[in-house]
Amino acid sequence: MKSERFGIFSYEIPVEEKGLYKVNLHFFENYLGKAVPYPQSMPRAFSVDINNLTMLEEFYFYLYKKGTPSFYVPADSLIKIDFYPGRRSRNLPMVNAIDWAKVESVPNLYVSCGEPVWPYRGRVYNKYGIYRAFDADSYFVGGQVYRGGGSDFLYDWERYGKDFKYVLPTEKGEKYTLTLYFEEIYHEQVGMRRFNVSVDGFDILENLDIISESGGKYIPLQKSFSIEAKSELTEIRFYLGEYGIDNAKVSAISLEKAGQENLRMTNGEQAGVKETTLWPNPNNGIFTILSQEPLLDIVAFNLLGIREKLTFEKRGNLYEVKFSNGIPKGTYVLKLQKEGRVESLKVVVIN
Repeated sequence: MKSERFGIFSYEIPVEEKGLYKVNLHFFENYLGKAVPYPQSMPRAFSVDINNLTMLEEFYFYLYKKGTPSFYVPADSLIKIDFYPGRRSRNLPMVNAIDWAKVESVPNLYVSCGEPVWPYRGRVYNKYGIYRAFDADSYFVGGQVYRGGGSDFLYDWERYGKDFKYVLPTEKGEKYTLTLYFEEIYHEQVGMRRFNVSVDGFDILENLDIISESGGKYIPLQKSFSIEAKSELTEIRFYLGEYGIDNAKVSAISLEKAGQENLRMTNGEQAGVKETTLWPNPNNGIFTILSQEPLLDIVAFNLLGIREKLTFEKRGNLYEVKFSNGIPKGTYVLKLQKEGRVESLKVVVIN
């Protein structure tokens, strides 16, 4: 790759057919020579937007350790790619080559809200046995990045702000498991941070206080939800809401097709799927929970003080659950008692 385009520039790539496209960006440093240790100096750091979503921010590809960053974008007739300087850069953006191709499906997405998380101590992130790491921060609009040093590489970084979002490529009608990874790496006590999270305008977390739920600073908290994609883009918004405090934040996001036997990281160890999902959500007070671990007890409560122990019928790994008749509609938190631990899910009753 001896040739490159550099400067502040854009590509507008026409596509003949509406659909989902995989875009590959190819980089090789021809000018600056050897890598410079981070963060002492960043001789070339820049950002890249594709169709108005930031895919690379303060990107320094010597640190990326992945020769060709790839992104999935829906396009009607045009793929627009903008290259512009980073705040700390002393040199201009550049690219050696770009290729793109129409694809039929989106792979599982693993996004670190900062630098990429590389394979570490043999952790396996998917069923194929590949050392699958979380890719560098991408698909976002707004917010800022902070590094505070978490309990694990995945939690070292976070994106925070009063109101920001991730817009992830999805397949319309496909069911997914969305997992949000949190850890409080700044505040020391309960009540210092509170925020909401919504998916396509529907709140899935309200007044989340990470320390209150995780038990302390530097303790990971994972929240998993079953969602169905309404379109080719799914918006995950992090915002303060009416009772918000300080800033919303998130450390990492994964979006996996429902039913796949993925392997994920659980508090720093390799583990098989132990995720818990429920459907339909919202519902009329009757729903199904899928749990790979036995459920001993299910208790529902909400912010109005309603608390109810739910009845359920077990069928293998499936639990048919229902509220009592006349339960008020609204959002409820389910506390699922498992062997030696408690897991939380959110459910919405609409009638």
